Amino acid sequence: MVRKHPIGADMVEITIAELDYPLDVLKRQSEQIAMNLGSEARGLSVGQSGSDPKFKFAKASFATDGIIDREKGTVRLNSIVQGILGVASKQAIKSFLITLEGEAPVDRQTLQSFASDTVVLRAHASQSPKGIEYRILALTEDATKLDIPDRYVEDVAKPAVKKPVKSEGVSWLPLALVVVAGIAGGALVYFAISGRSARANRRPHQRK
Repeated sequence: MVRKHPIGADMVEITIAELDYPLDVLKRQSEQIAMNLGSEARGLSVGQSGSDPKFKFAKASFATDGIIDREKGTVRLNSIVQGILGVASKQAIKSFLITLEGEAPVDRQTLQSFASDTVVLRAHASQSPKGIEYRILALTEDATKLDIPDRYVEDVAKPAVKKPVKSEGVSWLPLALVVVAGIAGGALVYFAISGRSARANRRPHQRK
């Protein structure tokens, strides 16, 4: 979850929907996100939410700068996802639900969808509550290879018109989009249970 503070800072809240996620790892990831932005994780707090063992997840909150730039029309999703990638395979995160609270998409300026060899994502805007939700699936664990653009690009998920050719296998893109939706849907169930979904349609920032 990312919310723009009235004085300009980006307020970030991360919830890892995985039981027993190491808090020291989440702390390093939070610091890395801020570092990727050329900033720092101010007021960083890391702990666990809830008391029910079945819904006790690692959480982090901090203030930083540079995620949302309304003047330039950019959202630096790449810096968030890069900060989470690359941990030990046991804790590896590949899917993310990043919500920008109170933000509205601008036509041909705000990133709506994107797909490459390393990532696939879709955006969904809501009016009540106001916000933009990004569902992201990382196809690599190498943060240096991630390539999410900061601004709008043409919808690469739209099939190009071409002559029919014999298929040699299953296209990964439609499948990846389905996986993103499915994983994000599971995250939304968690947030509904934890009481967060009434505040924002989600799951930011940040699964992997």
